Amino acid sequence: MKRAVFLALLTVCSVCWADDFAVDAELSQPQIALGEVVQFTVTVHGTQDVPPPEVDVPGLTIQYLGPATMLSIVNGQMSSSITHRFLLFPQKEGNFTLGPFPVHIGSSTLETQSLTLEVLPRSSRPSAPPPITPPAVDAKQVNLDNDLRLKIGMDKARIFVNELAFARIQLVVGGIAVRGIEKPTIGANEFQIKSLGPPKRSDVPLGQQRLSLLEFDMSVSAPKPGKFLLGPAQIGCEVVVPPSASNGRRSPVGAGASDPSDESAWTNLFGSGRVVAVTVTSDAVPIEVLPLPEEGKPQGFAGAVGDFTIEAAVLPRQAAVGQPVTLTLIVRGTGNFDTVTSPVLHSRREDFKTSEPSIRATVQADREAKVFEQVIVPLSAGIQELPEITFSFFDPESKTYRTVAAEPISFHVQTGEAESAAPPEAAPVPQEPPPPAAEILPPAASPVVAAPKPAALWLSLPPALWAGIVLAIGVALLLGAPRKQGAGTAGASDSSRAHARAVEECRRAEKLAKERRVLDAYQTLLSALQRYVSERFGLSAESLTQKEIESVLSARNIPQDLIAELTGIWERCEAARLKPVSHASDTLKDTITAIEAWLKHMEAVRFE
Repeated sequence: MKRAVFLALLTVCSVCWADDFAVDAELSQPQIALGEVVQFTVTVHGTQDVPPPEVDVPGLTIQYLGPATMLSIVNGQMSSSITHRFLLFPQKEGNFTLGPFPVHIGSSTLETQSLTLEVLPRSSRPSAPPPITPPAVDAKQVNLDNDLRLKIGMDKARIFVNELAFARIQLVVGGIAVRGIEKPTIGANEFQIKSLGPPKRSDVPLGQQRLSLLEFDMSVSAPKPGKFLLGPAQIGCEVVVPPSASNGRRSPVGAGASDPSDESAWTNLFGSGRVVAVTVTSDAVPIEVLPLPEEGKPQGFAGAVGDFTIEAAVLPRQAAVGQPVTLTLIVRGTGNFDTVTSPVLHSRREDFKTSEPSIRATVQADREAKVFEQVIVPLSAGIQELPEITFSFFDPESKTYRTVAAEPISFHVQTGEAESAAPPEAAPVPQEPPPPAAEILPPAASPVVAAPKPAALWLSLPPALWAGIVLAIGVALLLGAPRKQGAGTAGASDSSRAHARAVEECRRAEKLAKERRVLDAYQTLLSALQRYVSERFGLSAESLTQKEIESVLSARNIPQDLIAELTGIWERCEAARLKPVSHASDTLKDTITAIEAWLKHMEAVRFE
């Protein structure tokens, strides 16, 4: 019995250590009159990345107000929480039970406690006045200069117009308890400021005291030249202000307390200590913003500042005159991506008709990227390569303008309709196999020699040779029987390898999607279909067009429903590339599922 109890306690402790989370629900007031509104909150302690729970109570109209996050530093230890806020509008009188509601935290699920809201008849009691929040006081007014300080740091004191610099706002917490730390605000009308993620916490020893640092990283840029001040920055928070203890000892609320047996100190902690809302203010930082030089400015410069490279891709790689294709341009690197515009396609009006590009931004690994998509229409036949694509920017490190070019891209424009344009290596497969080599007549210039009749030749064979031929035919039939299980001319093993490679490409597309490379994922799927058909039917070309693939499948008597299914998948991939990335991402998973189902059906098809 004792062993069972011990194991149970050990299990509970293990769960508590593994998932240091807690969920709490609260009503602003448990009793209201019909026509009044009450606030309901669900607070998750230990994390700030939790979606709101599904709150649904019959008889109550529920409006989600959004999340509120909180950071606290007590005795050098930082804790975090997120509070999801809801407004409840009762539609009738009575008692309403709220919860328990499940809250999903990663792979774990916790539940809120159950609360009861009592709704009285309309106007049965006066509404309570809203609570009065005392105004925050400056940290200097409560003598916290040594225990609570705010500073701004910049990596550069001089920057160019639109150059991306980095600022760090640092909150230094000494021997006091701090909670309810808000996001910093910074006075900077002349600057554009963006947060670079959640704050980072670290500890720094200072003598016998331990300081806690809470650092907020931000990017800073300025759209015009001049001399400006960045700041001051401000952070609102709550601190527990301990009164002075006897003999110079401080309350154990602070990190500097070292005598927990001091009764007066514990009295201060549980009795006379008070919570004060304070605002911590930093000094301002002077910054000089330099204008971009006029010397060396290229003609195609549109204001980009940083260090960038460009990539380009076109799909499909061949088209007929008048057939639209999609050009994808990707700018990668470091710098101010707000200033990055589309690279320039140096095309002649008589060669291409172009449209305005659509823009979407994404982040891949540690390098930000900006992707541009535009539709271009070739107007002239015989084009073998896309025109030059360039991008100009100002590099603040070298203080010079630079122009980079994309790698050349082969692009073939043919005359006539795209459907009738097929490359030589992808010619339609003939429905009838060629005649055996023994039946092909020699050239007319050569003398024709009459071959003996097969029957007379067979009759002249000796009996021993006849027995050998019969034995050889029997062995060939036995060895060849398993090969007849294959579905295509490439053989069963080739078919299996083609199917395995196509499925592997589907997995690769899923990986690309997780990296937010949606365009590359759809291109991978199209290439997988092209390669599968090419390998399955023994073709030499892997860059088959949709029409060529349909022709190949029809020539091999593939069922029309499978051909139609492939057509739908292909058109879905093509259409997704012209949509915003969010829409394309939504359909990618269904597209991969459809391709895998089509491949499975194709493996079961027998053809000649």
